[in-house]
Amino acid sequence: MNKIWEYRGREYPFDITSDSCCVTVGNGLRDLRHELEGDETERPRICRVISGFFDKVFGSGEGCAICGMSDSAEEHISAYISFIGFLCGQIDEFSRIREELVAHI
Repeated sequence: MNKIWEYRGREYPFDITSDSCCVTVGNGLRDLRHELEGDETERPRICRVISGFFDKVFGSGEGCAICGMSDSAEEHISAYISFIGFLCGQIDEFSRIREELVAHI
């Protein structure tokens, strides 16, 4: 299972099967959803919230490293979509491994 998310030439270790990573990303997604609720979808807010999500998942300051310093919502959303795709790949691989294990029991 790939446990390194690569983005903008940097590597970010992440393992969805780790309890701490799972809890951290779950809390980050919950907070992101809560902060984006409502009618306000202005670009600076979207950028701040997505950057904050990456700070929660990877550590303080990593949101700026991942998304850049611009107020480009497209860049921030692109980073978020890339990471979610990485997570989905890990979840799919874990499910495949689990099914294989169960088949051999």
